[in-house]
Amino acid sequence: MASPWLDSARLALGSLKLKLALTSALIIGASVAVTVVLVLRDAQRRAEQSLTDSGLGVGIMSRTLSARVVERQIALAKAAAQWPHKRRPQAAAEFEAVSTYLASQAVLQGLFFSTFLAAEDGRIVASADQDNVRAVQVNIKQRDYFARTLREGRLLVSEPLHSLRFDVAEIILSAPVRDAEGRIVAVLGGVLRLGASNFLADLTQQVGNEHDSSLTVITDGSGRIIAHPEPGWLLKDAATEPRLGAAARRWATDGRPMEPEALARRVGDQFVAMAAVPGADWMVFRVASAEILLGRPGKARVEAAWLGLGVALTGALLIFWAMAWVLRPLQQLERRALSLLDESTHPDQPWPTGEGEIGQLAAVFQHVIEQRAAGQRVANDLLERMQAVMINAPIGIGFTRRRRFELVGQHYAALFGFTPAELVGREHGMLYPSDEAYRGLVNRAGEAFLEGRVHTEEIEFQRRDGSRFWGYLQGAAVSAGDPLAGTIWIVSDHTAFRKQREQLSWTATHDPLTDLVNRREFEARLQQQLHERRRSETGSALFIDLDGFKAVNDTAGHAAGDAILKDVAAILLHRVREDDTVARLGGDEFAVLLRRCDRDTAEQVAEQIRAMVAAHKLLWQDLTLGVTTSIGVVEIDDSLDDMAAVLAAADAACYEAKRAGRNVVRVWRGVSPLPGA
Repeated sequence: MASPWLDSARLALGSLKLKLALTSALIIGASVAVTVVLVLRDAQRRAEQSLTDSGLGVGIMSRTLSARVVERQIALAKAAAQWPHKRRPQAAAEFEAVSTYLASQAVLQGLFFSTFLAAEDGRIVASADQDNVRAVQVNIKQRDYFARTLREGRLLVSEPLHSLRFDVAEIILSAPVRDAEGRIVAVLGGVLRLGASNFLADLTQQVGNEHDSSLTVITDGSGRIIAHPEPGWLLKDAATEPRLGAAARRWATDGRPMEPEALARRVGDQFVAMAAVPGADWMVFRVASAEILLGRPGKARVEAAWLGLGVALTGALLIFWAMAWVLRPLQQLERRALSLLDESTHPDQPWPTGEGEIGQLAAVFQHVIEQRAAGQRVANDLLERMQAVMINAPIGIGFTRRRRFELVGQHYAALFGFTPAELVGREHGMLYPSDEAYRGLVNRAGEAFLEGRVHTEEIEFQRRDGSRFWGYLQGAAVSAGDPLAGTIWIVSDHTAFRKQREQLSWTATHDPLTDLVNRREFEARLQQQLHERRRSETGSALFIDLDGFKAVNDTAGHAAGDAILKDVAAILLHRVREDDTVARLGGDEFAVLLRRCDRDTAEQVAEQIRAMVAAHKLLWQDLTLGVTTSIGVVEIDDSLDDMAAVLAAADAACYEAKRAGRNVVRVWRGVSPLPGA
């Protein structure tokens, strides 16, 4: 038994006031949410556009870096122009002069990690840093930047290199040194160590707080990293860097363009900006979290959702109280409607009155109840008349409502082994072999009733003892379109009629002597096989003539001939499959239709039949009788257009079998006459 609390809860949940309040809350919440989402989306779009236009500062970085490169190149060029000796340096003789020269270049010492002067043969005469000048036993002849500086005679920036003296990565800025006649006599180089804070590293350092989500990386033209907040990434492929990889791979796919103008785009959950460094084949990349740059829009959406929920709940509460006040007349109408279930309440008791929709609803209630009462009186009168008719009707009549019997005639109940009283109140479906059969009837009859037709059908029924019979069923709705008005069913036993009809159908398609299909049915099935052949189902046919059958009739009489025909029919049925067809075409002619069987397999089957018939002997009185067969095999292929062509091919094959001496099998192979004819 349900508790009063559960009943109250169900009533509250079904309240119109609550439903209106919840619907209003949903509309308010959805409106607030949609408005906030649209505003946030527009703000996010504008912020994204602003960030994209700003380029995340990579343009400033690339120009700053370019200025640093140019500054060092200018200083290097000025220093090269100040070479005092205007001739080729000789390593031993000139070391002191080169040392003095390098030591005097204070500007270079402040701009480079170290400087050096190399002779034309690649030997470094001397190297200087902020501490001292020293001789270095290193030859840079194989370095590409050195060879190009000698060959092209201009300032160059090398690719990232691994130092020949130390386990570090570095970049060399080189300038040609010329003699008094303008010939290149040496190369002046400035070393920039990657990772040193005085050139590249300061541009890639992170601020180190939670608001700094950016990562700045500088690469050379091939994508190798030359500056990174983590020194361990130096000289590695930028495509392998987790945060930068997607942008670097896309840049590589685009052909590694070196555009000095900053380009920024959003890639997944982060912004990526890039710009080339004028004067050096370098790229500045910067990536930053979109969530942080956009002011954490996800958090804003959550806050907006809570705001919308709060506004919606507040609005729903106000609407609930307003609805409770406005809909008070509905409670009076509800109590009056429920009073109809109380038998002590007089049906003419007045209904509540009101204005507007409430008054109209009360009037509709009153009108519906009056019409329902009138309809019930008509139905009761009709039911009484039907009951009188059905009790005395000589045919099976039953009346159902909501699929249960309400009235059952004597003859109707007797058909199923019941009395009328035993069927009243029971389900109509109990008279059918299965629920599926009954559901099918309900669907078919329902369609007829909706169209205003009487439903008639021959259908199988089930008696009380479980036996089944075929009956002719007629059904009609008492009132079309009103299933509650009920249905009238009339049933008669059609078992004998159906059996007679099936017997006539069987006789029309079978040979009465052998029980095989006759010629007409065989030709119909052969025609069907021709259609199925067009759907790529292979088939073959055997046409069989008995050899020596006339001698059996002449020697032992027609009764013996009939026995031989029955034995041959049994042999044929024994050899073929269930879905094959064996027919007696007339006299001593037989045919077999083999489905899904090619010519070679059909020939094997024919040989087996020939051997079995030849081996069979009939003991008739004091005689031993037997026959043989001449069999023609035809594959039903595309060369046979119709049934006439198949029969003609069969006649040709059988004729060839007869000519070959009888008791043989011949296959029609699409030519006439056959080979050997």
